[in-house]
Amino acid sequence: MGKDKLNYMKIGDAYELRREQWNGRRALISDYPGLLDEVRKYTWTCTCGTHDIHDIHHKHPYLRSSKLNISLHKFVLAFLYGAENLDAMLMPDNIIEHLDNDGLNCSYDNLHIISSDNNKAKAFTIDKERSIESCAFIPNYITDVYYSHVGKYYQLQIFFNRNFYFQKLDNQNIPIEKFIFQYYEFTNLFIDWLYILDCLKKHTLFDIRKFHSNKLFISRRPQLRPTDEELNQPFLQRDGQWYMRLCTDDPKHMATVLKTAYVDLSKPSKEKT
Repeated sequence: MGKDKLNYMKIGDAYELRREQWNGRRALISDYPGLLDEVRKYTWTCTCGTHDIHDIHHKHPYLRSSKLNISLHKFVLAFLYGAENLDAMLMPDNIIEHLDNDGLNCSYDNLHIISSDNNKAKAFTIDKERSIESCAFIPNYITDVYYSHVGKYYQLQIFFNRNFYFQKLDNQNIPIEKFIFQYYEFTNLFIDWLYILDCLKKHTLFDIRKFHSNKLFISRRPQLRPTDEELNQPFLQRDGQWYMRLCTDDPKHMATVLKTAYVDLSKPSKEKT
């Protein structure tokens, strides 16, 4: 590779990859045992071009090894499942889908195998809606979709940028930070994904009774009162846990979250109810 070597940095549960040839672009792979070492053995070239039918309106960048004649996203899934098993999973008409439509995000929670028909449906609906809405306004809430290769389920995460409350049957209002919907079928996820994007586009509230998920997890928004010393600080610490302050009411100091981190539902967490 010469001077144009592959650089990497650990970020959470993933590695961010960089190379001069990529012109400032960065890729992601999961922090999976042995994966980074295997990826570093080869030269990955960034190319912009249509990948299957996944890319209809834009030419997304992808990483490819000319020596192996394989894309990075297929390489990492082959590392997880084995090359022969992956080839069988891709037959007869399945492809590898990037859930967030980013061809450089090759982390395991962003990749799953989908039929060509479902891929086309997503490209003509969800991908178009997300590209239009991504820069149209500051949303009251954001949505992200992930896939668990361990649990074999999809999850739709809805994070609130403003103060929202969930009203229980006893009329008690609970401050909500995010909802996490879990699905075992892509078709059910697809229906709800379209629904939540439509609500976001119309600036309307959504009704969780309309969702088709198998499970629902609710995360409460922490209610913290800053001390005088913390009033102008962006972060607060309570009981060893760090919190970031989001000022959503003052337009001069607006802070919002644009993407949520993947929440592994298989791990115990105090935030799930």
